[in-house]
Amino acid sequence: MKRRIMQKGWVVLALSLVLGAYDPTCGAAPATAVPAAADMPAEWVKTEIYFGRDLPGGQEISRWAWADFMDKVLTQHFPKGLTVYEAYGQMQHADGRIEKQSTWVVAVVHPKDPAIDKTIQEIINVFRKQFNKAQVVHVSTPVISARFYAD
Repeated sequence: MKRRIMQKGWVVLALSLVLGAYDPTCGAAPATAVPAAADMPAEWVKTEIYFGRDLPGGQEISRWAWADFMDKVLTQHFPKGLTVYEAYGQMQHADGRIEKQSTWVVAVVHPKDPAIDKTIQEIINVFRKQFNKAQVVHVSTPVISARFYAD
């Protein structure tokens, strides 16, 4: 009995050593950040712009119109990259009415720069003009660290 307990102890010890030394990335090529950290701007910002799909009068912005806006406005201003995803949101108006709507969220991680802030405001202005003052929410938060991995 004592021998069996000792054998089990050795098995547990051996397994813990093997599993503890296991590296799932072993043999994988190391990822490279582009550009090198020394070339990166000191401060980064994550900007999210929530573009509401509802138009005044009960209509909704079509996928075709959104794709056109993305091609002609968003991609032109952020050719290096952006992320777009669909979301569902709601907000309460001053009169207490709750409005629910589908939304496109555009996320961009970029260097902190007043010129980019101005560009973001221009994008919002174009969207609101093109889509009859459709609702927009703009949120910017500081990013502690940003590394971009590419080919």
